[in-house]
Amino acid sequence: MILFVMIAVLVMVPLTALATRSKKNRRGRFRGIDWNRGAADSAAADAAPPAEAFVATGIAHHRAGRFDDALADYDRALAVADFSQRADVLNNRGCLHRDRGDLARAQADLDEALRLAPDFAVAHVSLAEVLTARGEWDAAIASLARGIALDATWRNHAHTDAAFAALREARPTASELTA
Repeated sequence: MILFVMIAVLVMVPLTALATRSKKNRRGRFRGIDWNRGAADSAAADAAPPAEAFVATGIAHHRAGRFDDALADYDRALAVADFSQRADVLNNRGCLHRDRGDLARAQADLDEALRLAPDFAVAHVSLAEVLTARGEWDAAIASLARGIALDATWRNHAHTDAAFAALREARPTASELTA
């Protein structure tokens, strides 16, 4: 009888421990399965390229002038990006819209990027470029000044980049930012 109880305890204790653990924390052959979605959905998510891969191909398409392909890649990146990546992807997509001449969409993406990451210097400078193209000088100067305040390395960009030539001509006081 004691032998039977010992065998039962040896078998039942591990099974009880396995049954009481939450499904999300199980290990072994089930590792990697999101129990809220199921094995098939989890495998598909694991196989999906990360946002960085879409951004990299989007940048390559953008530089090559294949704007439609770049836009599709940035949209895919946004679909899979986690919160910390969204502002960067939105900045890239905003720059793409700017280069396509769609300044309203560019500003919308950049405004959203700055809503998500208010201290994102690159997005402030990108927004300043869009505002310059729209002739909104005061807003462009404010955005550029904020970008430079966050990251002083943008000062030289503001002084030399062709995107800001119109701003420098329209508002000579903007040169104070680059001095």
